[in-house]
Amino acid sequence: NQAQQEVLFGTVDGLVAVLKIGYKTQFDTQGRRVVAEPKAESFLALGQPGFPIKRLAYADAGGQKLAAVLQDVEGRLEVHVATLVQPRSLLGAGTARVEQRYDLTPQIPGHPQAVLVNEQADGVGVTTQEGAVYYFVRKDQALTLRQVFTPFADLPETTIASLNFLLGSASLV
Repeated sequence: NQAQQEVLFGTVDGLVAVLKIGYKTQFDTQGRRVVAEPKAESFLALGQPGFPIKRLAYADAGGQKLAAVLQDVEGRLEVHVATLVQPRSLLGAGTARVEQRYDLTPQIPGHPQAVLVNEQADGVGVTTQEGAVYYFVRKDQALTLRQVFTPFADLPETTIASLNFLLGSASLV
């Protein structure tokens, strides 16, 4: 999250680490230097504890935050999504925590290979090795399957190499 100076990392034990990047100025004999100071702010359990996170997607739309992970659970990739909340006060932002978790794995036949979260933090795209795209939308407290399509169904090779949103996160490419 560039605006909040945050970087998220998936860990081998199933957590997502939220690192805040702070900066300070140092002066030495060569002049002024700006030095980054990363600090682990929180560790969030998004999927099953003890299993590695293989891929991670995240969006922070201010009042709404959404994270999606691909997690390797005993050789099978599972898709887990969580909404996050971060209290704010006059002193600044507090520590992010998981508000609600969703396991999308049962709704995705095949083998998930990539996850993507739109910039409004209310949509999740998942691609599979079989060439299908599953798109989920969050409304109120539910994350529901909105659309399934196979972009290259008419071709002999249906594999999707990459997935991303166009400007505004309204269209997948």
